Amino acid sequence: MAGQADEGILAKAPDILMMEDESLDAVMKAVSSLPESYRRIILLLSEGKGPKEIAGILGCSANAATIKCCRARRAL
Repeated sequence: MAGQADEGILAKAPDILMMEDESLDAVMKAVSSLPESYRRIILLLSEGKGPKEIAGILGCSANAATIKCCRARRAL
């Protein structure tokens, strides 16, 4: 029985991979359409950086970075 389930998952893998590729393409297209300031923040967030780290990189307060992160996410 377990072997049959594994075969079913493997049979669907190309479709799943194609959907993941399409989703990734859509996300990348959306990110690339953002203004540079928002795109930079989204990329920093995608690297796992938090508002405090982003604040240090951008040279602003943590509160300002939090607001910028929210605006960038909303724009995305």
